[in-house]
Amino acid sequence: NQELIGKLSSPIAPLANWALSNGLNRRLMEFVVGIDRRRTMPRIASEPFPRWMKNHKAKPGTTGRKVALFSGCFTDYYDPAVGIAAVQVLERNGVTIVYPPQRCCGIPMLSEGSLDKALQNFEYNTRVLAPLVKDGYTIVVLDGPCAMTFRQEVPQFLKSEDARNVGFRVRDINQYLIEMHKRKELDTAFNPVEGKVAYHASCAAKLQRIETSGFELLQLIPGLTVERVDKG
Repeated sequence: NQELIGKLSSPIAPLANWALSNGLNRRLMEFVVGIDRRRTMPRIASEPFPRWMKNHKAKPGTTGRKVALFSGCFTDYYDPAVGIAAVQVLERNGVTIVYPPQRCCGIPMLSEGSLDKALQNFEYNTRVLAPLVKDGYTIVVLDGPCAMTFRQEVPQFLKSEDARNVGFRVRDINQYLIEMHKRKELDTAFNPVEGKVAYHASCAAKLQRIETSGFELLQLIPGLTVERVDKG
């Protein structure tokens, strides 16, 4: 339950991060909960993305495009910089953003066999997002497995029109931006970045057949050489 752990840990993030990197504590964790002491743990953010978003003064949209942002637990509590960057890019491109109430997409519960808890989250998120879809919003998701869950798992388990409609209007952030670019709506006045990047598409992106979206976006940056890592 990343969401619960993140909510409990973020107020004491420095202490929690110290505990997660302390050798003695890691041995104890390995013995008690079975997490190998050699495993690098993600750092918990002192300011979670939902708090940043609550304090963020949204810029009015200028293009008529409307996005409901679904950030995902990992962005929320471990890597809020991803969420902040997504908001800045979307606002730069004149997109109106709303940040609706949301719960974990449910895929961690589903993968561990906690179907009842996963279904609760499926139903909650669908209930919140379906009216936004009817109002013309696209659901832009920042975490690949979350997007896959909305598109594949939620409609399959709920079997409702609302679930199907939400899944149809979900876009991974990379997919959304590259679609804007193909319609010549994306601001590509990028500063050059000299260097070389290896890009590996996630399994979730491959399952959604959008594995080239992030690769194509990176190729828009002048000076950057991008190579695909297409194994494993």
